[in-house]
Amino acid sequence: MAIKTTKSLLLGLIVLLTILLFIQACKKNERDNENLDLIGTHLLKKDLVKKVTAYNKQVELTATNFEIVTCPPNVNCISGGYSKVKIKFKDATKEQELQLCIGACTISSIPPQDIITINDVRYNIKLTDVISAEKATGSPKLQITVTRVGP
Repeated sequence: MAIKTTKSLLLGLIVLLTILLFIQACKKNERDNENLDLIGTHLLKKDLVKKVTAYNKQVELTATNFEIVTCPPNVNCISGGYSKVKIKFKDATKEQELQLCIGACTISSIPPQDIITINDVRYNIKLTDVISAEKATGSPKLQITVTRVGP
C-alpha cells in the first residue's frame, strides 16, 4: 500500500513540475521578443517605463505628452496632421528629455530625430511611428529607432 501511495505522489509531482516548466518557458519566450538593448527599435507605451541596457548600464525610457493632430473624417485638410511626443531618458547620473515630431511638423519646428548623450555615448533617436490610443488599452504608443553616433 505504501509503494502505491509513493508512486502516486511521485507521478503527481512529475506532472506538476512539467506543467510549471512549460509555463515558465512560455513567459520567457514573450520577453525574448522585446528588445532590451538600447540600440535598435523600441515600442513605448504612454507613461510606462521601459528598462533597457546600454553598455551594461541600465537606462529607463518613458514616452509622455503625446499630441496627435489628425485631419477629421470627411474633411479636406491642407496638411495631414502631425504627432509629437516627449521621451525621457534616465541613466544612473541624469535624466534628459527629447521632444520629437513626425508628420507636418514644419509649423512647430520640432525635429523627427535628435542626438542625445547617455552614459558618455552619443545616440541618434528617431521617432518612426506614433499609434493613437487603442480601444482595448486606451493608451497611445510610439516607435523609436536608436543608433549609435560616431565611434
